[in-house]
Amino acid sequence: MAFERPRTETRVVERWNRVFEALSAASRRQLVASLLEAGPAESVALPEAAQCPGDGEDQRAVTVRLHHRDLPLLSDGDYVDWSREPFCASRGDNFDELAAVIEAIETAAPTFPEQLAEGGDGDGHGDGDRFEFKRAPVDQ
Repeated sequence: MAFERPRTETRVVERWNRVFEALSAASRRQLVASLLEAGPAESVALPEAAQCPGDGEDQRAVTVRLHHRDLPLLSDGDYVDWSREPFCASRGDNFDELAAVIEAIETAAPTFPEQLAEGGDGDGHGDGDRFEFKRAPVDQ
């Protein structure tokens, strides 16, 4: 006899899987953090709000990735609403699901193992920066 999860439990597991998928890319986590910094009804300018500090990636590459991968994924989950002109993003109806995870990570960051919390490659010789998200300017 095979174990079958109750429907509600399956839906909860599926939602968690979607949340983890949405947060699996650094640029998407950065965008969520930027939207957290902005007010609930405010939008943030793209690509700046999704660019991770110190990643060295040029804005054109970030913009292409946002258009073709990151924003459609976040929009499909109703986590983020976005527009091309002006190129900006705002909170979607399910944004609170991602926000809760990002806020929990930020709160727990001081307790993370060094290789997850320090800059660099985890050998203890990183640049000394603790885990934190860069906050992007708010688009008024």
